[in-house]
Amino acid sequence: PPSGAILRSAVVTVAWPGVVDDWFNLLNLGYRFVGVGTGDSHTGFDEPGQFRTMVYVGVDEAQRVDSRRVVDGLRSRRVVATNGPLIDFWVNDPVSGVMGQTVRDDDGTVRLGYSLTSAPWISVERLHIYRNGVIALKREIDPDRDLAADPLREEVELELARDGQGNPIDSWFVIEVIGYRSMHPVIRTVEVPPVLLTDALASLAGPLGLANDEFGDLRPPEVFPVTAYAITNPTWVTTHGGEFQPPGLVPLAIQDRPENDP
Repeated sequence: PPSGAILRSAVVTVAWPGVVDDWFNLLNLGYRFVGVGTGDSHTGFDEPGQFRTMVYVGVDEAQRVDSRRVVDGLRSRRVVATNGPLIDFWVNDPVSGVMGQTVRDDDGTVRLGYSLTSAPWISVERLHIYRNGVIALKREIDPDRDLAADPLREEVELELARDGQGNPIDSWFVIEVIGYRSMHPVIRTVEVPPVLLTDALASLAGPLGLANDEFGDLRPPEVFPVTAYAITNPTWVTTHGGEFQPPGLVPLAIQDRPENDP
């Protein structure tokens, strides 16, 4: 559910699979909650600060950044949730169509330009452009590419979503990037304490009639590497110049198709 005190509860924390789906559902219902990234620490095993929110504030000098600029940046929705990669994009116009804005399109096809950069020790392998919660474009990225020295920049043409009669409808766009290599030692690998894993297996084994050592390939891993991830906030596109008309929820049968599941 929406949480946080900023913008009168208009902030949603985007962090885990399922939470992104919930956020997409809210966007498809017409809510414009700002997606943010955050981290916290409850025990000695947690590493705080690995996920964060990058807010466009319009200046590069830290001494010029104050709370008003941060609030204005959040209100503009030019915000990226990330643990390393940094994405920015625009639709149709690199000034008026930047992330967080609403633009008009009359022909059913938009021009989307994006820029992806990252520290050289962060490996990124895939980029997804979502349209109304469904993947509209995938890009494979060389995992050895140094995105600090060689940022990925591209402009692509995308159609707006269509209704049952094939007519363009109002659409929102979001970009997500994913890596598969561990970010250790900058962000250490998450290790489940053996005692906790044993307790969890014991609680599952009883009802299933299994001993702890009978799970075989179903035994969960004890080590979870932290990999690169980032997701933008949307740019909204209307076909008529008025208020954005939300498309409604994507049916589960479409959401669950392999091509829509990154």
